[in-house]
Amino acid sequence: MVFYILIYPSEIIEATRSGILLWANVVLPSLLPFFIGAELLVGLGLVKFIGVLIEPIIRPIFHVPGEASFIFAMSITSGYPIGVKLTSNLRKSNVISQSEAQRIISFCSTSGPLFMIGAVANVTL
Repeated sequence: MVFYILIYPSEIIEATRSGILLWANVVLPSLLPFFIGAELLVGLGLVKFIGVLIEPIIRPIFHVPGEASFIFAMSITSGYPIGVKLTSNLRKSNVISQSEAQRIISFCSTSGPLFMIGAVANVTL
């Protein structure tokens, strides 16, 4: 790969520029509202509230705490970046164990329809 960078530097610079512009103009605007909204809901304590209500349902099925239901809902709607981010936040705050985090990641790493519409469909138009 370094060999091709040395041979075709102008193409590499243009491809890098194109990739950064794509990320800044398409991916970031489609994900930023979900990151902000999720952090607000976590900060307001809504995740804890939902976790208490949903725990009797989600614990026997997936063997994870009720807070995972919020992560699952956000992951289905917005996509895998937010599922991983929220799982990481819960793990860092010691709400979930490492094995629970691994289980949550296994079913919360999906490409959500809103991300697909916001990012992928926007690129093809």
